[in-house]
Amino acid sequence: MNDQRDESRARWGLQMSGVAGKVLLAAALSLGVAATGCSDEEEKKEEPIVDAGSDAADTNDMGDADDDAGDATQSQAVRIDGLSAPVKVQFDPSGVLHIDCQTDLDCYAAQGYFHADHRFFEMDLIRRQTRGQLSQVIGQLGLDGDKQFRHLMTTRDGTPLEEAYLAQVSDETRAMLDAYANGVNAWLADMRAGENDATLTREYEFPLVAADNIRDWEPADTIALYLQLAYQLSETATDDLFRGEMATRLDPEVAADLFSVKPGLESNTMQASGVDPSTMIRSNLGGALDPAVMRAAKERLHPAMDAMAAARKRFDDNPSLLFGPRNGEDGSNNWVVAPSRTANGKAILADDPHLSLNNPAIWYFVELDSKTNGEGNLHVVGASVPAVPGIVVGHNNDVAWGVTTARLDLADAYIEELNDDGTAVMFNGQEVPLLQKDFTFETSDGQSITETFEWVPHHGPLISKDVANNRGVSIKWVLNEAGNDIDFLNDLMTATTTAEAMDALGPVRAINQNWIFMDRAGSIGWNPKGAIPNRPFATTELPNWLPLPGDGSAEWDGYLSEADSPKMVDPSAGFIATANNDMDGSYTDGDPTNDGHSPWQSPPAYGHRHKRIVELIEEGGNSHTVDTMHEIQADTYVLHGEVLVPHILQVANDNADQVGDEAQKVVDALADWQYTCPTGLDGTDPNASPKSSDADEARESIGCAAFHVMLPYLTEAVFADEIAEGSSYETLANWYSLQSALIYVFDAPGELNRGEDYFDDVSTDASAETKTDVVLEVLDTTAAKLAEDTVFASSTPDDWRWGRIHWVKFTSLFASAGVSLFDNGPFANDGGFSTVDVANPTGRAGDFDDSWNHPNGPSLRVVFEATDDGIDAWFQLPGGQDHHEDSEFYGSLIDEWLSNTPTELLYDRDEVDAAAVETIEVQPAE
Repeated sequence: MNDQRDESRARWGLQMSGVAGKVLLAAALSLGVAATGCSDEEEKKEEPIVDAGSDAADTNDMGDADDDAGDATQSQAVRIDGLSAPVKVQFDPSGVLHIDCQTDLDCYAAQGYFHADHRFFEMDLIRRQTRGQLSQVIGQLGLDGDKQFRHLMTTRDGTPLEEAYLAQVSDETRAMLDAYANGVNAWLADMRAGENDATLTREYEFPLVAADNIRDWEPADTIALYLQLAYQLSETATDDLFRGEMATRLDPEVAADLFSVKPGLESNTMQASGVDPSTMIRSNLGGALDPAVMRAAKERLHPAMDAMAAARKRFDDNPSLLFGPRNGEDGSNNWVVAPSRTANGKAILADDPHLSLNNPAIWYFVELDSKTNGEGNLHVVGASVPAVPGIVVGHNNDVAWGVTTARLDLADAYIEELNDDGTAVMFNGQEVPLLQKDFTFETSDGQSITETFEWVPHHGPLISKDVANNRGVSIKWVLNEAGNDIDFLNDLMTATTTAEAMDALGPVRAINQNWIFMDRAGSIGWNPKGAIPNRPFATTELPNWLPLPGDGSAEWDGYLSEADSPKMVDPSAGFIATANNDMDGSYTDGDPTNDGHSPWQSPPAYGHRHKRIVELIEEGGNSHTVDTMHEIQADTYVLHGEVLVPHILQVANDNADQVGDEAQKVVDALADWQYTCPTGLDGTDPNASPKSSDADEARESIGCAAFHVMLPYLTEAVFADEIAEGSSYETLANWYSLQSALIYVFDAPGELNRGEDYFDDVSTDASAETKTDVVLEVLDTTAAKLAEDTVFASSTPDDWRWGRIHWVKFTSLFASAGVSLFDNGPFANDGGFSTVDVANPTGRAGDFDDSWNHPNGPSLRVVFEATDDGIDAWFQLPGGQDHHEDSEFYGSLIDEWLSNTPTELLYDRDEVDAAAVETIEVQPAE
């Protein structure tokens, strides 16, 4: 097989003799490209790959999809060990998988087979990354990441988490995992034997991937996906470390103003849903955070500066391959409206989780039915995640559910005081020895590397260690306490009421989601489920959003009870909406410790999306329909612009004689803008699509472009001097914190310690600069930037079409290593900064590369409507179901996602039979 890898490398043109084991994957790729020049293959991959426009319903046989892929044949019937009876598998015109089976376990087995058939590459990489085994397929290039994940994904005594969690699942869940693994392994057997068109996708041909080293699927691999999801959504300690670094590096007033936790726009879930604000205990509403908090933090944390930076860098250098880098705001939206709010008196639920926009897409739509023609308990449809059996977002005949990130505070960073030789930490006045354990990593080139890791027994993994300063950083995280979390799936999928669905979440501790529900009877509910630590120590002086002392003075006291945790059922306002925002207003004053309960959340998103969603729900009164839900999901109104632009225009109008001709074009574009963000193009090609001739779309696109090009320069002009001693490398937490502060400095400077003094450039000795000076300079800079060749190459505003520079590229799971060969795109897309249809551009102060693309966004969109007989559903997916490039379902749903065009999600057996474009009978193994 090594000879086969050599042949593969030759085909790709890579000369491996010049690549050292620790060279980045991107560097290896660049060597190959330099050696071969720009091939036709590479040029082809730079073009978007989508369905060519043919109706998938016209294709009757998916069996032809992989005719050119390897030597696979269809000579054998698909067979899976353990099936109780044959399973009927169908694909509808959108590529959605429908499974008609005799038992629940039969459904899970078939789901495992076709997950692997269409998405094995993502399944394989994620299990390996989470379990510290990536270097088995990409060699020592993956070793540093393997060490980070293996160390972090352990219990506090060093036991691998996937093993510890698997040991605690119920018998029912274990049977589900085993059946699913049987299905995956049946596909792997077919792939190895070259049968049933079972082929690997093109990523496995990449020269640095050891495609010959693919082991069978294990139930622990499914647990690994759950752990990876928790890593993305509930590991909040790194945000605490960022703010701790800022506290040590900046003036306390600046740190308190710019990197505290006050939301830029206040909008909380409970009050919007009708909870009486007088029942929510909040104090000190408004005003700046006392800089004494940051002054005390600076003194306490200063000896750990290097340890904090090293710990945070370990996380930043090892993002999830599937979910991408963690960020501060890209978040998610969901809402549910009660029958009193709808035109037909039926509840409606909408959901669009925001994650990395990958190729392949994160989600895979499937229907599982063991009830209609079988004897099981399942009939459910919705979005699954390849690697996991069942449905994560979806509905059965009685209940629908959706998720967003809840921002529950499930982790803390502890600053440990080490003894002189670094072998123990000080805790309650005593030395507590560090726990040590060795792990061995196998690489694809046959090497075995052993690494010793350390744990603080009462906190968790020791992520960094600075013996010279007697400091280290450990992470205490709910995930590190293994539980039976995954047991919730069966009960959720078979729930018949909102109350039952909410109760089904009982085992969930670490995935940190806002779950919303509706049932056919019209009941709606919200359950942000997680094991929320009780932090009796939390005060203004010792807040949960900064690193904590590890000396015993800031320890958890168990977890909050269900009665003390947030949730709602059938609120008086007739709707519930979440967007990663403040749940009850605890953060309104920047202090979540003074509200009568232990802090629920880590610092939430700052309210733009939630505020806009609430506005649109309220504007719709009691006449909402499925169409209005889709319209809200497609909304591109920029509240950030609504707040900031009037201040910019006021300065420009008051100083018209100082505004040059080119800057005036920017002013005019902003003055005409009504704060929405269409692409301004007729088509999705950012370079070749013609400009839209619609005057309203042109106007809005031009204004949106002017605003978003201006925003990083405005942010930099106001704050760059004050944060010059801040982080040595850019993080998204930096950008979003600064946007909150930017709102205050323009719209409510009294909420900041330094107020309008931020307009003065403290790095200069000249007279103090004013708001006028800053705004006029930024208008000139923006005008020049818009005309640059790397932006619009034109000073004519009609050429400033947002879609030219604001685009999405669906990136492969190699993207974090700089490999773009497997990407799909770019595609021009609408939306902008913190719009409901989220599309936050990457262009931001301190990390500015003339790029306004958006790597994150709605990873799916669904709308569910209750009916007399069941639930109807519509979906959108940023990609396709099948990751084989020659499949008709590769990228086939991108156009609908870009245009916010919903597709009906079939559920009824007769409707599926009538629409099916392919039917396969899966047999029990002989």
